[in-house]
Amino acid sequence: MDLKHIWREHFYLLMLVTLVVGIFLFVIGIFGLVQDYAPPGIDTLIDRIGYWYFWCLIFGFFAVAGGGFYYNDGRKKIKQFEELIDSNSKAKFIRSCAEIEKTLWHLPSSYSVRYQEKCKEYKIKR
Repeated sequence: MDLKHIWREHFYLLMLVTLVVGIFLFVIGIFGLVQDYAPPGIDTLIDRIGYWYFWCLIFGFFAVAGGGFYYNDGRKKIKQFEELIDSNSKAKFIRSCAEIEKTLWHLPSSYSVRYQEKCKEYKIKR
């Protein structure tokens, strides 16, 4: 398996992990700015980090922004795919084939398998 294949198959999980780690780092950075209000557990963590809390704040912000954007974009693409493929009409499905194929470029291969099965069901050669 190459890196591109792994990235495509697990993109949304990686973006979710990036979002969660970014939130954690952002919270650490915020509490680093206002150390007087930090809870006892986080206060000791901030003491160990030292002045690196500022970089946690910056990296956390960008991780939340990037991870959140790409995770939300992925969810929209999955929703769009589901709406297009759940057509009961063969004519409507054929009209949306180009859009489905365009969306498939950004989705894991399991969605491509579902598309191929739907094409076989309607006896469409692709």
